[in-house]
Amino acid sequence: MVAQLVGACGEEVGWRCFLQPLLRTRLGTIAASVTVGVLWGAWHVQVFAQAPAYAVGFLTATVAMSVVLGIALDGLGGWRRLLYAGGFHALVNLGLLLSWTRSPEPSCPCSALGCPA
Repeated sequence: MVAQLVGACGEEVGWRCFLQPLLRTRLGTIAASVTVGVLWGAWHVQVFAQAPAYAVGFLTATVAMSVVLGIALDGLGGWRRLLYAGGFHALVNLGLLLSWTRSPEPSCPCSALGCPA
């Protein structure tokens, strides 16, 4: 669990603590969140080697979660922003890991997040 939090916080330093605030000043909260979500999904390039439905579901999930985080964390800064974003990211990662161990189908984790599979 600690490893997931550390890894997630490592990503969130770039996504939510640097890029999101930078883009928000130029694009606004929603457009910045969508842009970060697309880049966040593309960052996980190995996803695109999966079935197309999985890749679309994963990209949809990263954009949706990015918008939720962008709105929820708007106005927060510093360590609080990092810990909230990193905690959310780690919980999503842990949920995906649990889903993968219980389901033989690779599209199941994204459909559990409400994404098309």
